[in-house]
Amino acid sequence: MTLKNRQPRLAVEQVVIREDSVELHLPGSAVQTLPASALIEAVQAYSIRGLGRDALPDNIKWKVECGKMTIYIVELKPEVRSVLWISSNSVAPYGPEAKYESYRLAFPFVVLKVPFVNGQLIEAAELFYRNAPLSSLDDELFWSNLLNVSPRSHGCTAWVCTQYLADEMNQLAAKLRRPLTEVEALHCFILHLFGGGLNRSSEAHEGMSCFGKAAMDKVDPRVTDVTRWQAASEKPEFILGVAWKPAGHTIRSLILDQLDRSGARRDLGDAAELVSLLLAPRKAG
Repeated sequence: MTLKNRQPRLAVEQVVIREDSVELHLPGSAVQTLPASALIEAVQAYSIRGLGRDALPDNIKWKVECGKMTIYIVELKPEVRSVLWISSNSVAPYGPEAKYESYRLAFPFVVLKVPFVNGQLIEAAELFYRNAPLSSLDDELFWSNLLNVSPRSHGCTAWVCTQYLADEMNQLAAKLRRPLTEVEALHCFILHLFGGGLNRSSEAHEGMSCFGKAAMDKVDPRVTDVTRWQAASEKPEFILGVAWKPAGHTIRSLILDQLDRSGARRDLGDAAELVSLLLAPRKAG
């Protein structure tokens, strides 16, 4: 049986990796020399990553994988959300004794960076705002005005507190009688973000929340007082006209920053790095 439309294979006798180059020795041809990084780029271009068992949730804009790390970039569309906000007369700023009030608040586009290592969500999630949908890795990100999001904390630009998320995930895993998938953990994170009480834990532990930063930066007064925010949300389109402050990140820099801080990204541009990668221990199967 003859297979049609099959690409003929090149009879490459040798691939020689030098210090910073790769030599291709082809029968009957002169030796071709390429940068060592070209080998990695070629392997990456034809490697399949993304054949996961579970379908991706809605609102995923990017899923970036490198080594043991997976980073999800999530975009939540503008909407009016019902949230629990720490009451002005709550004696406790956070914790089980804190008191909350329900508010209906308009939100712009919410952008989340949610990283996993070996399939486990790590405490390095971040949250930003935008007034327009994401369309490029080079789109700019802006500070939010949320409680429980801490500016420049724990190695992150806009760190999201997930203090009780592990308990919620463990309860769900016990109910399912198996570990959560990344997709299920991501869903839990988003529900936790807007389903729990927004309190002053960031002020107590990290020194400031993005809500406090918005007030300090003199962002639109309609979003630096929760009562005024709710009143303005009766005409929710106002939220896309707020002049949010730039956070100094694009989607690209946010992802690369996380990969660099975690040590997941490596420069594989020379033979020494290629050899170290080949000799690194790998999972069985």
